[in-house]
Amino acid sequence: MIRNVRKVFLVLLCGIFQTAILSAGPFSSLSKHEISRIVSLGPSATEIIFALGAGDSLVARTDFCDFPPEVKNVKSIGGFDAKTFSLESIVALEPEFVYLFAGMHSHLIKPLRDLGIKVYVSDCTSIDDVKKEIREVGAILGKPEKAEELISDIDEKLLKAEKIIKDKKGKIHWEKMNSAPTKLIPYPNVYYEINSTPYMSVAKGSFINDILSKAGCKNIFADEKSAYPVVSEEAIIYKNPDIIIFPSYYEAEKDISDFIKHRPQWKVVNAVIEKRIVVIDSEILDRPGPRVGDAVLQLAEKVWSYKTVSYTENK
Repeated sequence: MIRNVRKVFLVLLCGIFQTAILSAGPFSSLSKHEISRIVSLGPSATEIIFALGAGDSLVARTDFCDFPPEVKNVKSIGGFDAKTFSLESIVALEPEFVYLFAGMHSHLIKPLRDLGIKVYVSDCTSIDDVKKEIREVGAILGKPEKAEELISDIDEKLLKAEKIIKDKKGKIHWEKMNSAPTKLIPYPNVYYEINSTPYMSVAKGSFINDILSKAGCKNIFADEKSAYPVVSEEAIIYKNPDIIIFPSYYEAEKDISDFIKHRPQWKVVNAVIEKRIVVIDSEILDRPGPRVGDAVLQLAEKVWSYKTVSYTENK
């Protein structure tokens, strides 16, 4: 399957590391004056800055920062990977605040702090982490009220998704429709594919796994040790997912006949038999930013849109 390597690269780097770290002083000391020069080193950071109403203070972003549309008017410092720019190129912009990412940009933290530049290190592995980050960055930028508005919007969409799931839970026959169920399956087993060469998915240590869970999905690879495990084709088929989810950076919508043509051995999988292949906007699903509520809600709407069937009809 054709894929966009650029997008895959970004997905992996956005969620690979652990907890958000604030590498400057207390929020009160950070907010004594309005920060007027910000450098963002990742798409989700840029989205948060704009959503908080601080976009006018952004003096540089990365090539991957493409939302909201007005970000195109901001200078790009290079790619998401720190190898594409230098500490000197950041310092030359005279930032007061640099918003960067754990692991990928960790080597920049100390030298930036030594120069008196405030730093926030993003590393979200859950939706709660995203809300915490929005609240903390809102405090840093002097936008606490706006931060709470964004969090409330996320929570509202999570509640809508929860209602969709509650209304349909136990009413959809997730197993093959031509066979009697052996047990009640309240949530669909899903396979989320990041990459196909090699096959790569998500596990419980990843931000995307939390989105799947909040959307009422049971990730077939949730228990893998790596947050972004490489998995075998045999393991996917053996686990027999009820739904297959593809991010939209796959260039073609997944037509069942085309799918079987390229992966004939998958024709025994429930998701293929029942034509349950979902394509979701990768830019809202992959980015731990203010649109996480949209990601959960849109995924829940797609996953739980299948036909309601009484279990008694299949016995």
